[in-house]
Amino acid sequence: MTLRHLSASALAVILINVVPAETADAQATTYSYRFQGDTDYLFCDGFTDTGYLSLYAYCDRGKIKLPGEPAQEGESGYVSLYYYDFETQEECYGSGPISECSIDRLSSAELGAEGFTVFCYNYLEDTAREATADVSAVLTGIGNVIRTRSSYSFDDGVYKYRSDFHGRFRQAEVDASIVLDGMSIDTSGLFCYGELGDVKNGYRELIRP
Repeated sequence: MTLRHLSASALAVILINVVPAETADAQATTYSYRFQGDTDYLFCDGFTDTGYLSLYAYCDRGKIKLPGEPAQEGESGYVSLYYYDFETQEECYGSGPISECSIDRLSSAELGAEGFTVFCYNYLEDTAREATADVSAVLTGIGNVIRTRSSYSFDDGVYKYRSDFHGRFRQAEVDASIVLDGMSIDTSGLFCYGELGDVKNGYRELIRP
């Protein structure tokens, strides 16, 4: 075999084993997600006149785009509650889905969760029970609007990932109301922080064969 033939054979092997990136991407498994809409969240923490309380809640409302489907309006969110009563030494905690979500961009928002179950344990009596909680809150925007933008990408030749985030955010005052098993809990002494957002975010995954 001549050097010329050997070079041609080697070149053929190389060409057979190299798959152009465009071809590999076309055969790849992909998934993508995109959201555009409004969001809010709140956090309250501190001592009440009867115990210690911690509350977290958030809600997203806008258009969600999934692969092969038209964009659809949707909302999601949940409330998480923890409360410890100093007098009875009963600890209650639980979470539930948002039942109310109304957001006026960066101006204000109302969110709530009704009748979700919390689990309580009494350390004095060594007893456990389930209770019902209701949470509602009003957020009112204050201060300046902060803009943020970020992106991230990763590609190791097999797995490719890219995400983008654009948003505007504004701090919000929080007025929260909490009822645990029919008893209203005073929230006036809590530290509360809230935020309103107007966001666009999404990501795309690609797994090459």
